[in-house]
Amino acid sequence: MIREREGSKGIRFFIVFFFAAIFFFAVGFIVNRWFFAKEAPKSQAPSTEKEAALKKIDSDRKGEDAKKKNPIVGEEKEDLTFYKTLQNGKEPSPLKQQKTEERVQKKEEKIQKTEDKGQKKEEKEQKTAEKSQKSEKTDNKEEKKQKEKSKAEVKNKIAKKEKIKADSSSKEKRFALQIAAFKEKDKAEDVAGSLKKKGYEPYIVPVTIPEKGIWYRVRIGRFATRPDAQNIQAKLKKSEGISAFITFTTE
Repeated sequence: MIREREGSKGIRFFIVFFFAAIFFFAVGFIVNRWFFAKEAPKSQAPSTEKEAALKKIDSDRKGEDAKKKNPIVGEEKEDLTFYKTLQNGKEPSPLKQQKTEERVQKKEEKIQKTEDKGQKKEEKEQKTAEKSQKSEKTDNKEEKKQKEKSKAEVKNKIAKKEKIKADSSSKEKRFALQIAAFKEKDKAEDVAGSLKKKGYEPYIVPVTIPEKGIWYRVRIGRFATRPDAQNIQAKLKKSEGISAFITFTTE
C-alpha cells in the first residue's frame, strides 16, 4: 500500500510539473511577443528614417536630372552608386569611388578624343574642298585666258587676211590718171584741194627724179583696167578741161 501511494504521488508530481512547465512556457511566449511588439517600432524607426532619407535623396536627384538638359554620365553613375550603397546600408569606400571616377574620366577622355578626331576629319575635308574650289577657279581663269587668247589670235589672223586682201586689191588697181606734177608741194596741194571740192579723190605721190630732186605728182584713182581709167579721163576732159594721161602705178 505504501508503495502504491508513493507511486501515485510521483505520478501526480510529474503531472503537476508537466502542466506547470506548459503554463510557464505559454506565459513566457505571450510575454515575449508582447515585449517585442512594443520594441518593434523603436527598432524599425531607424529603417523608416533611412527610407525617408533615401526617398528625399531620390527626389532631389530626379529634380537635378530634370533641370539638367545634358547630365554628365559620371555624375549619374555616382548618384546611382550612392543610392545603392545607402540601400545596402554601407558607405562607398574611397578606393572604389576613386576607381569609379577614374573610369568615368577615362570614358570622357575617350569620347573627347573621338570628337576631336571627327572635328579634325571635318576640317581636313573642308580644306580639301577649298583647295579643289581654288584649283577649279584657277582652271577656269586659265580656260578664260586661253579662250581670250585664241579669240585674239583669230582676230589677228582675220585682220591679216583682210590686210592682205586690201593690199592685193590695191595692187590689182594698177592704172591711175596723172593730173600734174610740181616741184613745189604747195602747188600740188592746191590742185588736189580744188579736185577734191569737185567730188574727186586726188592724192599726191612724191617722187625723186635724178638730177631734178623731189617732184610732187597729183593723181586720181587706182583702176584695175585701162578702160576704167579711160572713162574717168574722158570725163575730166569734158567737164573740167583737164588733160590727164594714164600711167602705171603700184602704190
